Order: sequence, then structure tokens, then C-alpha cells
Amino acid sequence: MQNFKEYLKENEIQDIIIYNKNLVHGKLTKQYPDIKGDFDCSNREIITLKFAPKYVGGNFYCYNTNITSLEFAPQHVGRYFSCSRTPITSLEFAPQYVGGNFACFNTKITSLKGIGKDYLKEVRGEIYLKECHHLKSSMLGIMLVKELQEIYFDNKEVQDIFNRHLKGDKDILDCQEELITNGLKEYAKL
Repeated sequence: MQNFKEYLKENEIQDIIIYNKNLVHGKLTKQYPDIKGDFDCSNREIITLKFAPKYVGGNFYCYNTNITSLEFAPQHVGRYFSCSRTPITSLEFAPQYVGGNFACFNTKITSLKGIGKDYLKEVRGEIYLKECHHLKSSMLGIMLVKELQEIYFDNKEVQDIFNRHLKGDKDILDCQEELITNGLKEYAKL
């Protein structure tokens, strides 16, 4: 099987923008192909990502929608991924690889259990978790995300501890110890 870059060279589809007229009862009506460019279904009445492309060479936008899960999200996004302002409660099924920033602010996620292991294994940018008021557990997995440069989080103390360790030696145990020492035990779980 050819690699993803070779596949995209052959694929002529640049960008896909979904409009409400492309949806039936909040759902996509056909399988969309893997694309070189951007896939944008943001600001729409979409409720599921079923039939979205599996590979997106550019940006993937599903922000400000009614999706409740990232199930069927692409597993490879070449640049930016945004699922902000949605009622999702988990990042399960998030992409394995994001070539830029991952934005997930103003959602109802409660935990990052599995991050860096089951999803978001590599993010070549920053992760935005601002306004995720219910997120308080299993954040330590952030340290497992390859190439991650920085995180943004409402709790400045937690944010600073993670960013210090991400920019330093990336020692997960040192990060965990600092969180616990600072009374932030709930954030120190994998």
C-alpha cells in the first residue's frame, strides 16, 4: 500500500466545505474522500462525523457544531484540528496525528484518559483546553504526546507546570511529582 503523501499527490480534491444542505437530519449523506486540503463542517447543524474523510492533509474544522463525539474523526490531520464549542465529553477517537495545533476549548470533556496512548499520539503544535470547566482528571498523559510544544488551560498553575516540563526534559514522573506537591493530585493521574 502506498504511503499517505503519495496517496494525496494522486488525489485532486483540495478543500471540502459542508453546508446544512449537505446534511440530512444533522448527518452527512455520503462518504467523503481523503483530501489534500481542508475539511470544514463548522458552524453547521451536524451531529456526527460519520462519513468524514479519514485523512485530511490540511485543516479539519468541526467547531461550533452539535457533535457529541469525535467518533469517525480523521485519524491524520496535516495541520490544524478544531472541535471547540461542541458538547463533546471525551477526546476518545481524536486523531492519532495532528500536524499543527489541536483546539478543544469550551467543551464538556471531563478527562484526558488515553491521551498520548490511544489518541493524539503526536501533535506538532499546541493543545488548547481553555474553558473546559469539567476537565480535572487524567491530564498527565499530555506528557506522552510526541512533539507537543505547549498546552493552554484555565488553571494557570497546572498549565505552567505542564509547559515547564514539556519545554524541559519531558520527565513524566517529575511532572507528576510537582503536580502532587502543589496540591494538584487530581491532574497527576494517567
